[in-house]
Amino acid sequence: MLSFVLWLIVVLVAIAAAAVIALRSRGRHRRPAPAPVEQLPPPEVREALLRRSVPVLYFTQSGAPDIRRLQDPAIFMLSAEFEDRVSVIKLDLAASPALAELYGVKTAPVTIVLDHRGRIAAVNRGYVRLDELRRQVLGARSLDWAMGS
Repeated sequence: MLSFVLWLIVVLVAIAAAAVIALRSRGRHRRPAPAPVEQLPPPEVREALLRRSVPVLYFTQSGAPDIRRLQDPAIFMLSAEFEDRVSVIKLDLAASPALAELYGVKTAPVTIVLDHRGRIAAVNRGYVRLDELRRQVLGARSLDWAMGS
C-alpha cells in the first residue's frame, strides 16, 4: 500500500513538472504581436503625399559641414530636376529626434526615399550620388506621377 501511494506521488509530481515546463516553453515561442501595417507618416510627409510628390527625407547634422558639402549639391539638383514631383524635406538630427527615431536614423547624412504611399523605398546611409537618388525616386513614383497628372 505504501509503495502504491509513493508511486502515485511520483507520477503526479512528474505530470506537474511536465505541465510547468510546457507552459514556460509555450510562452518563449509565442510570436510577438504583428506591427500595424500602415502607420500614419509624419505631417511633413503627409503634406508631400497630398501634393502627389515623392518625399525624400534628408537627415543632416548641424556640426558636419564637410559631409553636407558633398551631399547638398546632389539633393539640390534632384529637387531642381523633378521640381514639384519630389518634396525634399531637410531635417537636422538635433532638431527632429522623434522623426529620426521613427526611421531609425542614428548618424548623418541619411537620405530616405518614400514611395507614393509613404512607405520606405530606399535608405542611403552616408553620401549617395545623384544618379542613384534619381533611380530610387523614379522607382518610388506612382503611375499618376509618371503620367504627369
